[in-house]
Amino acid sequence: SSRHLQSGVLPSLAPLGLPGVMALSLGAGVGEEAFFRGFLMPFADGTLTNIGVPEQLASVGVLTATSVFFGALHAITPAYFYWATGAGFLFGLEYLNEGLGTAAFTHTMYDFLAFGFILISWPIEGYEKETPFSSK
Repeated sequence: SSRHLQSGVLPSLAPLGLPGVMALSLGAGVGEEAFFRGFLMPFADGTLTNIGVPEQLASVGVLTATSVFFGALHAITPAYFYWATGAGFLFGLEYLNEGLGTAAFTHTMYDFLAFGFILISWPIEGYEKETPFSSK
C-alpha cells in the first residue's frame, strides 16, 4: 500500500541525499541486471534448450518467467508488481536486443529518476517537507 511506501521505503531513502540515491540507483540497476539478465536468463535458457525445448520457446518462456520473478521481488504494492513485471520484461527485451550494458544503464536511469520523483513529490511520514526558497 502507499502507506507502507510512505512509512517504510521513503524514510529510508530521504536521508541518503543525491549521492546516496545515485549510488543506490547504480547498485540496483547494475546488480539486478547482472543477476536477472546476465546470469538467470542465459542459465535458464541454456538449461531449457539443453533438455530439448525449442530455442524460440525457451527464450519467450525465460523472458516471461524472469519478468514475473523480477516483479514479485519488487512487489511493494500489488499495482507495483504489475509495473515491475512490465519493466522487467522491457529490460529483458533490451538485454536480448542491445546487450547487458544498455539494460543496466536504462535500469539505473529509471531507478534514479523514480527515486528522485518519489522523494520530491510524496509526503514522507516523520519528515517535514521543505519548500525551496521559503523563509522560516
